[in-house]
Amino acid sequence: MTKAKLLELIQTERQALEAVLAKLDEEQMIAPLLEAAWSVKDTLAHIVAWEQHMTQWTKASLQDEPTDPPPYDLPDAELDAINMRIFVENKDRPLADVQKEFTASYQEVLKLVQTLTEEDLLDPECLAWREGHPLWELVGANTFWHYAEHRAAIEKLLAA
Repeated sequence: MTKAKLLELIQTERQALEAVLAKLDEEQMIAPLLEAAWSVKDTLAHIVAWEQHMTQWTKASLQDEPTDPPPYDLPDAELDAINMRIFVENKDRPLADVQKEFTASYQEVLKLVQTLTEEDLLDPECLAWREGHPLWELVGANTFWHYAEHRAAIEKLLAA
């Protein structure tokens, strides 16, 4: 992995997700048709929350500010509880607000990744709480892998 490749993967998967989103009308965006009765809007808020967590953890850690380690390796039940909390906190938000935040959060992610050095991204010892895993994996899990996962669910919805 290189910084350039990471940025390429983030941008490519985000464009693919946005291309699928562009096929949806407002009703399809807010209808609870996905797994666990989530809407596409709920999924976008979920993506934003994880992008923002990743951005905050990374910035704080690189500046040696105290931060709780992210729950990147939690049991499924604990991750499900976090995701449910994100859902409850955002389910009543207007679609336009979520879409605006979805765009702004992505721009913040790109800005963050562009400021990181190759060493920050690739050194498995860069952040102690990563326990030997390079930072790019945390970035990937909360960007391009996450985008692809949710894009597939939305595409499945469209195909139904």
